[in-house]
This record gives sequence, C-alpha cells and structure tokens, in this order.
Amino acid sequence: MTTSAIRLTRMEKRRTLGLIAVGHGVAHWYNGILAVLYPALTVALGLSYSQVGLFDSTRGIVAVIVSLAGGYMADTLGRRRLFLGLCLISLGIFTSLLSFAGTFLVALIWLGIGGVGNSLWHPYALPLLNSIFPKRRGLAIALHDAAANSFHGLAPIVVGLLLGMFSWQFVTRLHLWPGLVMGILILLTMPQVEKSRPERKTQVDYRQAWQSGILQNRQFLMASGISACLTMARLGLFTFFPLFLAFELGLNSASQGLYIGVMAFSGALLAPGLGSLADRIGLQVVLSTAIFIAGIVVISLVFAQSGVLLFGIVALLGGGLFSTRSLILVYVMKVTPKEMGGSSIGAIFSLNRFFGILSPIIAGTIADTFGLRFVFYFVSILLFVGVFLILMMHHTTSPEAT
Repeated sequence: MTTSAIRLTRMEKRRTLGLIAVGHGVAHWYNGILAVLYPALTVALGLSYSQVGLFDSTRGIVAVIVSLAGGYMADTLGRRRLFLGLCLISLGIFTSLLSFAGTFLVALIWLGIGGVGNSLWHPYALPLLNSIFPKRRGLAIALHDAAANSFHGLAPIVVGLLLGMFSWQFVTRLHLWPGLVMGILILLTMPQVEKSRPERKTQVDYRQAWQSGILQNRQFLMASGISACLTMARLGLFTFFPLFLAFELGLNSASQGLYIGVMAFSGALLAPGLGSLADRIGLQVVLSTAIFIAGIVVISLVFAQSGVLLFGIVALLGGGLFSTRSLILVYVMKVTPKEMGGSSIGAIFSLNRFFGILSPIIAGTIADTFGLRFVFYFVSILLFVGVFLILMMHHTTSPEAT
C-alpha cells in the first residue's frame, strides 16, 4: 500500500487513529449485543443450544471467506476509507433486519450476512495503522483493540437494560443508527490516507508473496495457531456464558449484560499495560502467564454462583482473553512483509474463524449432552493448548520482535 508515502500532519494522524479506533468500537458493539440477544432469541424462536451454536458457526464460515477476500482487496485495490465506512453501514443495516426474523433460518441468514462488515474491517484497518504509526504500532493497535473491548463491554450492559424495557425486535431496529452514523462520519471526515491506487500486482507476484510471506512463514503459522485457540475459547465462552447466566443462575437481561460488560471492560483496561509489560520482559512470558491464569479461572465457573466472587472471576477471564489479542496481531505484522499487511491480517482472522466454526458447535453439543457448566471445561482445554503453543514459540518473539 502507499499510505507510508502520504504526509499526514500530527492532527490528521490523531484524527485517523480516533476514527478507526471508534469505528472498531462500533463494529464490536454489534458483536457485544449478541451476547444478550441470544437468550432472547432462544426463548422467542424456541431454539436449542446447538442451534444457538450454529449462529456463530455460520458467522465463522462467512468470516473465513470474507477475511481472505478482504486481505487481497486491501493489498491490491486500496480504497480503505470507502470500505471502512461501508463495513459499519452494512452492520447497521443487517442487524436491524434481524428484527424481522420469525424463524431460526431467517435469523441465521441475517446474522451470517451481518458478519461481513466485522470480517472486512481488520484487513483494512490494522495495516493502515501499522503504516501510519511505524514507530508506535504497538500503542496504536492496542488503542484500536481497547476501543473494541470497551464498546464490546458497554453494549451488553446497555442492550441488557433496553431488553428489560422493550422487545428484542425494537432493540435490534434501533441498531440501524450506530453503524450508519459512524460509517458516514468516516466517509466524510477521515483524511485521505492513500496517495493513489496501490501498485498493481500480477497474480503470479501475489501468489509468490503469499507463499513466501505467509504460507511458509513459521512464525506466522505459530501465531495463527495460538490466535485460533484463543478465538475458539472466546467464541465458546461468549456464546454460552450468557445462556449459563440466564438459564442456570436465573439472571435477568440487565444482570447478564453487566457480567458480560465487566468481562470485556477488564480486557480493555489491561491491554495497554500488558503491551507495555511485553515490551519490557517479552511477549512469551506475558501471553503464557495471562492465558494460563484465564485457563485456571474459567474452570471455577463450573462451581460459580452470582455475586461479587463471580464478578472477580469474570474480570480475570476478560483480562486473559481480551487483552492479549493485540499483542499477537502486532507480532504477525512484524514477521510478515509490509506489502502483504492486509493479506496477513485477513489470513490470521480467516484461520481463527475457520477453527472457530467448530467451537460453538462442539460447545453446543456438550451443553445439550452434559449441561452448560461442562462448556467451561472445553474452554479451559483450549486455553491450555494455547499456552503450550506459546511456550513453543520461536525465539524471535523477543521484546524486539513485538
């Protein structure tokens, strides 16, 4: 991409970072509302736990395709401002259409199509920040991720309260506006970040760059494996933890939203600190410690009851699951060619979601067969596998490499 050739003023850089970070937050707001919408949909449409699992698995299939295509488009077509704006506008439109779903199949279609905007965002946004802030990429991407976790945490709290006052159909119709407004704001106010259309690559050139920079890149493949484990764990937990709160602990939608919000907020608060700590003592130590603690803590959910203790458990889980993703993404862009930035991010998100397709299905089957609490054992196993892979990471994951 040609962003590095553009001379942006300090204010333009800050405005670009602010718009992209808030836009990322809005995109994750739409992910966050699903946690409290799923119990409402389960009751309204008479769904099984396995059917609820299929919602996220379908979104995963969409993400696999869109992330790969989005990476190619970002590296070859450019038009980043346009596509970032359209991502958010599409999220608003398709989420609002969910309000008209009267059957499981219709809900599945709108949720699946709605995942396009989320999946297309990262291949466009992250390489752009990496290019604009080459010396402070860790901070820029951490802020980008912290905004996502903050909105992800706020969404279930707000929507949980709204669901206590209005129907789920009315609440989803309201969600036309956040994506529409923020998308238009990006289209109209974001600085021109690309000088011209990226240099056209032949299919042979692109295929060779893909093979050498991604497929044969051992550091990238190891990071992808770790990220896939964390994604599967997050999907399994975020899909079924709200159902656990609703049907095992008997909590109302407002209480569900509060617990889920605490989980995401703790990740947002810890992300900058963990990033700074990783710069000083090493990525491997920080990642393995944070995720190992999360793996131990998630088992305690099996015996949990609502109350202050559960808030503490949820906060520790959020710190381990949501504050570490930005570190892995920074590492990925460090060990892959700069001109393949969109493709490398698209590839890792595609791999994440490919493996993530299995997680809700497996977790749903476990919940139907053994009970919701057994899902937490499944999540803990995924986290411990992630820790093992982190400990096997190549020595290039030193502080200098992060």
